[in-house]
Amino acid sequence: MTAPPPAIVSLFGTWIQAFANAIDGALDPFGYDQGARLTSWYRSPSDNAREGGAQRSQHQLGLAVDVVFPFYTKASAIRSLRRAGLTVIEEADHVHVQAYVAGTIPDAAFRAAGVRV
Repeated sequence: MTAPPPAIVSLFGTWIQAFANAIDGALDPFGYDQGARLTSWYRSPSDNAREGGAQRSQHQLGLAVDVVFPFYTKASAIRSLRRAGLTVIEEADHVHVQAYVAGTIPDAAFRAAGVRV
């Protein structure tokens, strides 16, 4: 798992910190000691393309994570994340969590991060 590089943090650090705080608060009861694993955080545009990510994936801004939960905590953790105001997408093998609803971040933010839009 890769943390956002300094150039991305300098652009979106306030957003990233708010996102991280929301995730930490929502997942505290389901923490890593309960078996939750973050499997993806920041992705460069080239890594995102290699992973088959969406063109405007919030992973490229450090505003999305993929989490794997044990079956016994997954449903409760998803409810907690949604109550925290995060966007949650259940995938076959993980839960994708992003800070904002798709399409709400201006293209200029992606361009500033080096993403072609």
